[in-house]
Amino acid sequence: MLLRLAYLGVANTPAMLRLMQMSDREKNVEILALRHAPPQRRPPATRSR
Repeated sequence: MLLRLAYLGVANTPAMLRLMQMSDREKNVEILALRHAPPQRRPPATRSR
């Protein structure tokens, strides 16, 4: 469990550093862009019998 937590911390570090450099306005624009992005369709899951 600790290894997984450490991995997530290391994996998210670049994203956190990028967010720290952005202004509030830039963050709001990115959030709005992600909210209005069209959802990607997934093919239906096939069941194996």
